Amino acid sequence: MARMMGWRALPILGALPYLPSPSYSILNQTSASSACAYLERALGTGVVLPSEDRYQSMTERNWVQTAWASPTCVVQPTSAEQISLAVKYLAKVEVHFAVRSGGHSPAPLGANINDGVLLDMSGFNSVEYHAQRGTAVVGTGMRWGDVYHHLEQHNVTVVGGRILQVGVGGLTLGSGLSYLTDLYGLACDNVENFEVVLADGSIVNANRHSHTDLWWALKGGANNFDATDSPTNAQAS
Repeated sequence: MARMMGWRALPILGALPYLPSPSYSILNQTSASSACAYLERALGTGVVLPSEDRYQSMTERNWVQTAWASPTCVVQPTSAEQISLAVKYLAKVEVHFAVRSGGHSPAPLGANINDGVLLDMSGFNSVEYHAQRGTAVVGTGMRWGDVYHHLEQHNVTVVGGRILQVGVGGLTLGSGLSYLTDLYGLACDNVENFEVVLADGSIVNANRHSHTDLWWALKGGANNFDATDSPTNAQAS
């Protein structure tokens, strides 16, 4: 699971190998409930249970009803460290989980889960533009419309989604067709670095110099992986 993505910014003229199974045993359901209770204590905040009023709206936040589901709880991390804690624990106790960036995929259980833990990445909602390096660091929970709006004040943009409500993480991991693709390639081609939480809880940077195989796999690897944040190249006008 990656925490942030960095893109090349252009003049104006940025998951874990874990796929949820569609059905689980009663033992898995019980384990998921225990896992949610543990995460609520360990994280102190950001865990939404079915008893809360906002639970239904959060589980139906996915774009189409085919992707609606009933997770045992929804976890909203806001740091790589929180993701690391959650993923390491869930992998250890073998509780199924799914990851959602913008939730635009119509695939059933592609970004949601029944009887498991849903990691909702909407807390990764920042954009940082670094003019000297020509990069933008974008949280995976951002929507493309918000990314463009933030970068517009710097007179730059990035190779991103054509539909403004699509999430950064999902589009990028699915390769990312853009209005600028003919000139600069796909969105994933413009990511310089992914900050990634591995299944054992390790936090690493995947780029052309470090963890190069993972950097390659994240470029179109879809929801076999999740990117939390990453830097993208930017060229200021």
